[in-house]
Amino acid sequence: TELAALRRSLLQGDWKSAIGYDINPKIGYVGQSLGGIMGTLFAAAEPKIERVVLNVPGGDLVELFRNSQVFGAHIDWFLAQREVEPGSTEHEQFMNVARWLVDRVDPQNFAPYVMDRNIETGLELQERKALMQMARLDLIIPNENTRLLQELSGVPMVEYIAEHAFLVVPI
Repeated sequence: TELAALRRSLLQGDWKSAIGYDINPKIGYVGQSLGGIMGTLFAAAEPKIERVVLNVPGGDLVELFRNSQVFGAHIDWFLAQREVEPGSTEHEQFMNVARWLVDRVDPQNFAPYVMDRNIETGLELQERKALMQMARLDLIIPNENTRLLQELSGVPMVEYIAEHAFLVVPI
């Protein structure tokens, strides 16, 4: 992925030739929203990342989109345009195909590897510090999907009374 390539470049690049001095970066990860979702996968795949902050992420992506006050209406519109009735066999078939496609990159499947275990060896991670944050008034990522990711990952979570973009938009 791009994040793994960036990490490799920072650690192995010939920075002295490029910028005139060596760098010795300590690499951590901070991700907001989709960045928190992708950060779950990145942290799981990169066990040497020592510090991880996942702000307003979520797991179980199909249900996340279905339950989102923002994205749910788009899914309903898409299905209505195709005359797929909620609760019908076609509706459930569509959702199951969506799950089948998304499961390989769903953060809930990578969550156990964020705090406790190396995804390659299964051995315990050393020295990783992580934090998850949830905005209680989030209309984009449902709180239940953030809580699910927190429960599966074991990452300590802090909840705030704020909206989805509370870190980047002053309230």
